[in-house]
Amino acid sequence: MTKKKSPDRKRWQLVLLVLLFAAPVVLAMSLYFGGWRPLPKAKGDLIDPPRAIEDVDLRTLDGRATRFGALRGKWSLVYFGPADCRDDCRRALYILRQTHIAQHKNTTRVQRVFILLDDRGLDRLPPALKDYQPVTVLRGDRVAIDRLVAQFAFAGRPRPAGEPRIYVVDPLGNLVLHYGPELPPGSISKDLYRLLRVSRIG
Repeated sequence: MTKKKSPDRKRWQLVLLVLLFAAPVVLAMSLYFGGWRPLPKAKGDLIDPPRAIEDVDLRTLDGRATRFGALRGKWSLVYFGPADCRDDCRRALYILRQTHIAQHKNTTRVQRVFILLDDRGLDRLPPALKDYQPVTVLRGDRVAIDRLVAQFAFAGRPRPAGEPRIYVVDPLGNLVLHYGPELPPGSISKDLYRLLRVSRIG
């Protein structure tokens, strides 16, 4: 006659199964928030500790109200540039696109974000973007954009309006990396690939 398992034994087996599957997530989150960083040899400028970006009221390209915080949930590749998007701007959008594509199975965890520094030439922007879709375009009034730009600025580095820099924001809204135009485009792809491989968020 087969001996039945006691309710207590079943309960402990269930608890062990839950712990087995939850442990990697808990460990990853604990390390992340405890100060451990998975990119000790990042090609870009690693921000340690990550900088939390305060929410700002913005608008989409077609004028709908939104907020910077609406980007949370995915890894964001962020670029600040003029609406009159010319050579440097288009090169940055090209790098965003290629970096995104290079993530292969993880492309759904990443989004590209183009934040307009001004509205001059806004009517010419949609045709300029056609080769770089999908990209989320955000704009705002002068106060909102200046407030956002200030949060992406660093001592010893040009402000976002000063050169075509690319920024990485994690799914929790923290700025974690930034890159200047002097770095090869593949550098961003490699860093992002490593982040996505070890991250359990986004």
